[in-house]
Amino acid sequence: MERSVMDRKLERFALLLESGTENGKNMSFEEMCSKAGVSAGEMDRYLYDSFGLSGADILKAYRGHIPLYLL
Repeated sequence: MERSVMDRKLERFALLLESGTENGKNMSFEEMCSKAGVSAGEMDRYLYDSFGLSGADILKAYRGHIPLYLL
C-alpha cells in the first residue's frame, strides 16, 4: 500500500487510540485497524517497519503509560 495512504490510516488509528475509554481504549488492535480502514496485518507490518514495534507492543505501551524507549 502507498506510504501516504498508510500514513493517513495510521493517523486514524492514533485518533481512535486517543479518543477515550468508550472508544479506542477498549477496542482490540484488530477492531481499531478495521475502523481505520486497514487490515491488522498491514498495520502491524507498517508499525514494525516504521517503529520497530508490533501493534500489540504499541497498544501495551500506550495503554500502560510505558515510554517506548523502555520496550
